[in-house]
Amino acid sequence: MPQLIERGLNQEEIDEDGPISMSFDESGFGSQLVLLNLGSTFIFLFIQIFLLILIGLLLPIKCASNRLRAAFNFLAKRNVWSGTIRFIIQQFQPLLISSLINLTIFMHTDLSQASAGMKFSYSLANITIIILGSSIPVFIYVIYKANFDEQFNQKYGPLIEGLNQKSVISRYWMPITLLKWTLMSLSLVLLREVPSLQIISLFILSLISNALQLAGSPQETKVEQVISMFNEGMTSIYIYTQMCLTDLGTLDDRDNLGITLFAIMIFTFSVNFIKVMYCFGKEIIAKVKLACQKMRESRNTDRVINLQTTKTKIYTLEESKVDPLEKECVLPRGFSKCYQSKTTLKFNQNQDLIQ
Repeated sequence: MPQLIERGLNQEEIDEDGPISMSFDESGFGSQLVLLNLGSTFIFLFIQIFLLILIGLLLPIKCASNRLRAAFNFLAKRNVWSGTIRFIIQQFQPLLISSLINLTIFMHTDLSQASAGMKFSYSLANITIIILGSSIPVFIYVIYKANFDEQFNQKYGPLIEGLNQKSVISRYWMPITLLKWTLMSLSLVLLREVPSLQIISLFILSLISNALQLAGSPQETKVEQVISMFNEGMTSIYIYTQMCLTDLGTLDDRDNLGITLFAIMIFTFSVNFIKVMYCFGKEIIAKVKLACQKMRESRNTDRVINLQTTKTKIYTLEESKVDPLEKECVLPRGFSKCYQSKTTLKFNQNQDLIQ
């Protein structure tokens, strides 16, 4: 991919390209061009744009066949709104930082003399910043007009995913987070040559984020609330420790603070890793319990005997009262009357099973 992009640049632009600082280079922003800094994000961006174009092409011909209609409904349901919003949220920071870095180099470059690749990168950076900047008020408006029903969750679910709706802060937490990322990116890129002002602005931003997190508790579960508050607190401690580095002149003190910063990073990473393993184990245990419950219910069902009512013909013999019949017959000696027993066969049809 980098070799393909560099074909649109001239040799002078390739030689002058490089990271704007060592810290940005270590963070993966080793170029001044948005196309080179995006990396895998550029591939995801291309796929998202391709899917949106494909949906637009299927729209006028979806009625031609059931397959086209099914393909359009499948892609539109997952990519027009929900997929685009999810992509913007997930790739917001790399897109914004890469675009801001790209725009800074054109402050000292004559765009009329630039190559086609440089002009395309400049145009893409401007379009990206406009889209990302306008997405925040659009998301606020969508949440403001939302009913939070099933249809809203299908179209705009990423805006409230994992968040509760108990307070105003929790409802608008995603736009607040995007605004925080915007201010943070502006501070990192535009104030890189004024480190004292940069670190103070980042520290103030961290304190505001801590206050909003504590006041709103926007996460849906208690575990997420605790870990988010922990991360915000550790971020403030990390930035404050960096501020202390500017006030210490001895090398030993700086080394100790550097070790402290490293320990803060390791501790924060360890706590988040334990949280991930805890949630993973909890999910596994819940699935195992559900599977065992289904197995027990299946076994109990197999033991049930289903009794079905059937129509049964029952034949009974009913002996009538013995009436004396006075008729002439041959009697043994000593008998004066002859008694004849009359047996009657009757049919009864019952609806219930008689045990």
